[in-house]
Amino acid sequence: MSVSADKISDELQENGIWRRILKSFAFGDIMVTLGTGRLNPHEEEAFGLAGEHDYAVLDIKEVGQRQLLLVKNPWCDGMVWKGMAHESITKHSIHEKTGTEEVDNVIPSISAVSSGTFWISYQEVVRNFNSLYLNWNPGLFRHRQDHHFIWNIPHSTSAGCFAQNPQYSVRSTCGGTVWILLSRHFSTEEHNNYSAKSRDSGSTTMNPLGFISLYTFDAEGQRIHLSDSALLRGPFVDSPQTLAKLEMPVQSCYTLVVAQQDLPLSRYSFTLSAYSNEPIVINEAASRYRHHTTLNGAWTLRTSGGNANAPTYPSNPQFKISVGSMTDLSILLEATPQELAVHVKMVWAGGARVTSVTSQSILGESGDYRRGCALANLPNVPAGDYTIVCSTFESGQTGKFTLRVESMIPCKVTPVPSEDAGRLSIPLPILVLREGIDRMLAPVVVSRFTRFRVVAQHCDSRIRNGTRSSLRISLERGQGPNKKVLAASNSGDFSDAPAGVRIEDIDVGPEFHGLGGLWLVVDRFGCNNAFDEVRVQILSEAPLNVGAWGAGDG
Repeated sequence: MSVSADKISDELQENGIWRRILKSFAFGDIMVTLGTGRLNPHEEEAFGLAGEHDYAVLDIKEVGQRQLLLVKNPWCDGMVWKGMAHESITKHSIHEKTGTEEVDNVIPSISAVSSGTFWISYQEVVRNFNSLYLNWNPGLFRHRQDHHFIWNIPHSTSAGCFAQNPQYSVRSTCGGTVWILLSRHFSTEEHNNYSAKSRDSGSTTMNPLGFISLYTFDAEGQRIHLSDSALLRGPFVDSPQTLAKLEMPVQSCYTLVVAQQDLPLSRYSFTLSAYSNEPIVINEAASRYRHHTTLNGAWTLRTSGGNANAPTYPSNPQFKISVGSMTDLSILLEATPQELAVHVKMVWAGGARVTSVTSQSILGESGDYRRGCALANLPNVPAGDYTIVCSTFESGQTGKFTLRVESMIPCKVTPVPSEDAGRLSIPLPILVLREGIDRMLAPVVVSRFTRFRVVAQHCDSRIRNGTRSSLRISLERGQGPNKKVLAASNSGDFSDAPAGVRIEDIDVGPEFHGLGGLWLVVDRFGCNNAFDEVRVQILSEAPLNVGAWGAGDG
């Protein structure tokens, strides 16, 4: 019975691998097959090999220093190996190269092989075949257990994200060698899909069946989210079986993950078989978190704000998370398309929309931007309300995403409305601060009680050139020695934050017009340019009027 399939690699050129194959074949514990890769017609003619074709190994011999395999092309009257210089292996060539007379006893039929059969050296196999499959006798192991499962393949998931993959814990008390075989069950739908795609493409060399693999993690049998830090990474193969060989220490527990690439169907059935000489325990891997919340969202041209250095960063999708008591958190962000470089961070913002971030305000984040998915693990998060920001590296990049929040206790996660949600957006004329003028102001007139906020940003040209000055905006009642500052950005300090400066929500009414009226004031500091261009926007719950900008000392 077939237990494994090993791909040819550099390690197969080591003499120890050959000795293992030779000894196991002699005991009848292994069946060997070969597979070629893609060959063009000229290469097929020169080598005598068919491209992307499987061959059976009928015999394995060692004569002196010669390591030989008797190979059968299953095609009737199929082509046979010619070698790089059309040199075939014969009794005479072996006599010359080994200097031994044992060849007649060891290989009595070397010159009388059947049609489609040929001898080839192990070194030529390594050089000219893509795959060497070693199919082991399962009777070599004293213990075996099988786990059958069905996998509903996600419609879209990052290649490096394993959150929705089948995962198992493998626990060994005594330690030792454990072989894990993953077998994909035959499906008529899969066969029909393969035939249809091959027919539509007009080629029989393509393989639309997809690939499977097994990853192993030293994670105490708990579920993992990303493919990072794998203990063992199996190759992705298009065959229905793949093998993971584990050397497990005493009292160890690993996490085994089933991985796939480009499987075309939405549903597959598998069998996971474990072989060992010591008892092992295999169960579905359990998550260390008892609760999870999943939300879907999207980056649009309006909400794709880019990284924290972009002036549009505040427009990124944001979510309020309410934590009832101290807990560990895991925040996973998956993006479509997978080429998007994404990032997630959690900020001390009371669940309100984040407009700027500092190192002190970040509770935790996913690190560098990475393609397709990002993960932030946050231990011992205190009770409170926080804001989660989901961003792409570049502003204006569009795509969909899934946000998954896992925790030890139930947590409520809700979208944070956009900054202008339910408000009138009133853009003011571009403010030009010329040389020698560092302060300008405009009158504000409200006809009834209203709430509004103010946003001021450098125009894009100054941001791109990296020459912006620090800004401060304030709302003042009256001017001169009796003026009163009602609100100011950044607690009255100047700031050159890329996202600009803001006066947070303030309530005003007609009564504020007494004693000198209401004035919107923009100040700058540290300017090295003759002028600055500043864009000012008011987000108001009711209409209001703003007069023309003018200079003033206050």
